[in-house]
Amino acid sequence: MGRGAERTVFSAADRAIVQRFVAILRRTGRTPLRIPQTIA
Repeated sequence: MGRGAERTVFSAADRAIVQRFVAILRRTGRTPLRIPQTIA
């Protein structure tokens, strides 16, 4: 929960990439461990 500062560093483009990455992981059935669900 102490990684809130990291989230603010992400730009809009980075968030879009992360969302795609999470979507792909969900399709393959893998759970994104290092990606906070608040971004997705």
